Amino acid sequence: MHSDGWLRAGYTSDARTRLHDAVDYRIWRDQDGTPVGIGIDFEFADDVHVELTRSAWEAFRAVIGVGEGEPFEEALRGVTGHWIELLQVLKAHEIPYTDIHFY
Repeated sequence: MHSDGWLRAGYTSDARTRLHDAVDYRIWRDQDGTPVGIGIDFEFADDVHVELTRSAWEAFRAVIGVGEGEPFEEALRGVTGHWIELLQVLKAHEIPYTDIHFY
């Protein structure tokens, strides 16, 4: 997972922001506060965690129609009703990500 490397580099994440009942996201930042990526967590009985680097996040934002600096929560809610939906969008647009599943 990207966050393993981010933690080793001393990066931190913002507080989690809720998207759905059991889905949230958090932005990861370097020591200067610059975003380095995003983590999207599906906290169901079977947890799934998806992470995108900053460049992948920017590509994904373009796919969901959100420009730099624009609010993205509503658009992100639209593709995170289920983790499979999110992965389908990422794969369809060849956006790299890491994920881990706990079954």
